[in-house]
Amino acid sequence: MVSVVAAIDFGTHGTGYAWTEIIKDGPAAAERSVQLRLRWPDAPGSYPKDLSALLVAPDGSVESFGHQARRAWTKRSETSDHGGYTYVEALKMALKVDGAHGTKPLGVGARSIDSPAKAFPLVVASLRRTYELALADIDRSGYGEDQIRWCLTVPVIWDEQEKQLMRDAAVQAGLPADPARLLLAIEPEVAALYCRIHLARLDEAHARHDLLRDGGRFLVLDCGGGTVDLVAYRVDRDPTGQPRLSQLDRATGGKFGSEYVDDEFVHRVLEDRFGGPAALEQIQRDCPHALLELLDRWEEAKLGLQAHLDPLTRQVVIDSPPVSLPVPGDIRDVLTDEVVERLRALSGNRNKIVVAVDETRDVLDTVLGHIIELTQDQLAAMAADGPAAGPEQVLLVGGLSESTYLQARLRQAFGDKGRLVVPPQPAAAVLAGAVHYSYDPDAIYLRRTRYTYGFAQAIAFDSVKDEGRSTIVNDHGAVLCERRFTVFVRNGDAVKVDAELQKGFAPLRRDQDSVTFTFYRTLAREPRYTDEPGCEPIGTLTLGLGDAMKLPFEQRRGDVVFRFGETEIRAHAAANDRNQRQTVNLRFDVNY
Repeated sequence: MVSVVAAIDFGTHGTGYAWTEIIKDGPAAAERSVQLRLRWPDAPGSYPKDLSALLVAPDGSVESFGHQARRAWTKRSETSDHGGYTYVEALKMALKVDGAHGTKPLGVGARSIDSPAKAFPLVVASLRRTYELALADIDRSGYGEDQIRWCLTVPVIWDEQEKQLMRDAAVQAGLPADPARLLLAIEPEVAALYCRIHLARLDEAHARHDLLRDGGRFLVLDCGGGTVDLVAYRVDRDPTGQPRLSQLDRATGGKFGSEYVDDEFVHRVLEDRFGGPAALEQIQRDCPHALLELLDRWEEAKLGLQAHLDPLTRQVVIDSPPVSLPVPGDIRDVLTDEVVERLRALSGNRNKIVVAVDETRDVLDTVLGHIIELTQDQLAAMAADGPAAGPEQVLLVGGLSESTYLQARLRQAFGDKGRLVVPPQPAAAVLAGAVHYSYDPDAIYLRRTRYTYGFAQAIAFDSVKDEGRSTIVNDHGAVLCERRFTVFVRNGDAVKVDAELQKGFAPLRRDQDSVTFTFYRTLAREPRYTDEPGCEPIGTLTLGLGDAMKLPFEQRRGDVVFRFGETEIRAHAAANDRNQRQTVNLRFDVNY
């Protein structure tokens, strides 16, 4: 019996956990007491997440995590005693092929975490540590592990393969293998739950706005450390009259999170000030602790930057003075005299880097401009759902959401089409929302597919449409066209959470005792063949026909069933077996 629901938000920048008790006939969702961990070892203050960082020993084992790992790495770097140790951060994005974070690791002997294979064991270690901390916390309240349902968050831009990797990593870390006890949750989706439950606060008016009204719609903009995710929703009612969320359009997003703003700062500002890429690489190699210190000061300045939208000119005005960053002594010691003099000429002080207001704006806009474009595209898609009663609601969550510069740029882009909403504790919106989702998964009523999904099948040959294609003759004597794309659902279709879509099949040969299905996806809405450009295989399923082989060949039939509305796509196949059906679950192919 499940008595507790717990969530782990494994992010690019930070990782945390939260939980709550399941109480029969308990308080309304808004009154649930969600327990967040706000204090972490060696952390400078109170925050719902620890750093997603690890100190890796020479043998590959993880010695410490989070702020503790960063502190230990800094001490080693200060004394040049690297000893083969590696400091790793922002590794989550490496789980997605070609999605690795761009910043090079700092320090002698540091390894690049740039592929799922390299990232996977470290993700397992991070999840195991967070799981054990959460379990110990819940255990102190008297509950056992077998009473907990867990939820793990994933970005909206992740596909089935990355979700499979996360589930595999979680199970290796000790979390339950049973899908009913380990849910995956889409980050902006659960943030939407959090905002809906807590009645988001209107940022500019300090008023409250009810997002529970029937037909109300809103866009969730989740600006995290690595990814920015956007999903639009409408509030509907289920058959019992409860408010539920229906996804309006395909989710979208990209690698435009806070970490990429930091990359721009490194490449645009630090490379320029320190004399080019080669000089910066030397600093990364010889005094990474000092570079980390400098980046910490930039992080404070970036989030503390004050800005507003001028109501008359509609221009974003930065209210803060130029950013002034002290240059650590260890960095200054490796700089050439020429570079030091240039620092003095630019800032008036050889010990400081001064970033002018316009230069800071350029660094921010290089990344934030993509966020604005994505948001405008989603607002346009929302308009296709019909006219709104007023401005569209845009809910801003995630660690970067507290940037007043980003808020002002969004208001500038919206004009009178959108109203910016910043909920309480926006950095914890995904984490707390995941707890609510685990408590009540039915709160999400309808989702939109990101691709057209189906499987390869041999179908009756059409002499006109299939001219030139390879054919096969089955044991019934029928001429079939190979590699036809049998569609289950099309890109952008609305699918209810509990929807199951079914397609029939029959074996080709009398002596065929198993059937293998290869599943595909594509962005095209009307694919005809599985080898068309843009079609890619995403998994296979092999079904043994078993006792169905005892039936006459003409009676051997079966079904392939896709379940789409959940966070993960599930599939199974079943063969007729007189009074029984044999079922096999689909597992998507992954590499790690």
